[in-house]
Amino acid sequence: MYLSSIVGQGGAFRAAHRIHLGLRAIGIDSKMLVLNSNLGEKGNLLDNIHVAIPSPQEKVGYHNDLEPLKQYPAYNMASHTFAPAMAGTDVNRYIDIFNPKIVQIHWINAGYIKIEDLGKIKKKIVWRLADCWPLTGGCYYYGDCKRYLTGCGKCPKLGSEDMDDLSHEIWKRKEKAWKEMDMVIVVPTLWMKQCVENSTLLKGRDVFVIPNGLDLDKFYPVRKEVAREVLNIPSDKKVILYGATNAINDRRKGFSLLLQALQSLSDAYKNEYYLVIFGAERQRLDLDIPFRFMGYIRDHQILQALYSAADVMVVPSLEEAFGQTVTEAMACATPVVSFLETGPESIIEHKRTGYLARYADEKDLAAEIEWVLSSTKLNDELSVNARARIEESYDIRIIAKQYEKLYHQLLNS
Repeated sequence: MYLSSIVGQGGAFRAAHRIHLGLRAIGIDSKMLVLNSNLGEKGNLLDNIHVAIPSPQEKVGYHNDLEPLKQYPAYNMASHTFAPAMAGTDVNRYIDIFNPKIVQIHWINAGYIKIEDLGKIKKKIVWRLADCWPLTGGCYYYGDCKRYLTGCGKCPKLGSEDMDDLSHEIWKRKEKAWKEMDMVIVVPTLWMKQCVENSTLLKGRDVFVIPNGLDLDKFYPVRKEVAREVLNIPSDKKVILYGATNAINDRRKGFSLLLQALQSLSDAYKNEYYLVIFGAERQRLDLDIPFRFMGYIRDHQILQALYSAADVMVVPSLEEAFGQTVTEAMACATPVVSFLETGPESIIEHKRTGYLARYADEKDLAAEIEWVLSSTKLNDELSVNARARIEESYDIRIIAKQYEKLYHQLLNS
């Protein structure tokens, strides 16, 4: 049984849903239990997706889950970068009903389940990490802060100088609950594996690296000229694609670094480039090259056409557990430029399927965008290699088999 909070929103749910469907495709009886859903109370029985219905008391708790954060005026409530998990739906009653052999946890914040109830799950558990929340006192990514290694407190995200603040309280709650859980950890990249192995809350747990997979019957190359015609993208430009959930406002996604990189491109080439952005509303940009906002993309066919229309995808994230836009773009034969020391480093083969620039170095990022676009022959070679890389290692059928092997290993241990 898969536990996942939100249906249809963000990369974490898409990754969980793809694994769930991949397992069902190879004959494994997989169920998903979700909370925040646009499917109604009955869920989607065809795909075996069930909706957890909170009790009236649990609904009150859900709406009050973020209340403790209001005591920290320096915390930006709109940033959604911290989760107390003090309330939630007791999913154990559903686990008792379905009686799965294994419970797999994915992204379970936004009021899905409280920390203490995770510790009450009496099944073998696979926790597939979507971010760093299980390692910290509440934040999804810790940035330069190392306080999660010693119990949190004095949390910079909260603007706190108190050693016994909310982050320390949450850290101690997790420490107690995690000790009760019979679990192994799955991470999608070597970067995340290192994060877990360096942590205190999950140190000593078995950690398996299994990447996120893709349905390659949905993500495959479309002829560039056709894709551009359909999307009304200029045929005579070198198209740079950038997109993410909350693409502009989430500092971790690195859009400000991309803007700096694009401003430092050689003047001789600026007229040749065209920037396309998805995952954000239209706004003014101080940029010398033409650009276009595509808004929020829900249809995978439009997303497939966007990737296929681009000459390069840029993923300048500063903190990224995996980077699904990386694999989606590469599946559509589009090379990717990203940074070293992040999740995409595990996916991109340097100078073979794209380029890995020095971490947070906008000048190197600019140079590598120019390198990828420097010749049609080079770009074509990178494109062929990118698609081959995804077929070889990220097909959801391959990933599902890796999970099946892990499940057998756990059940026989």
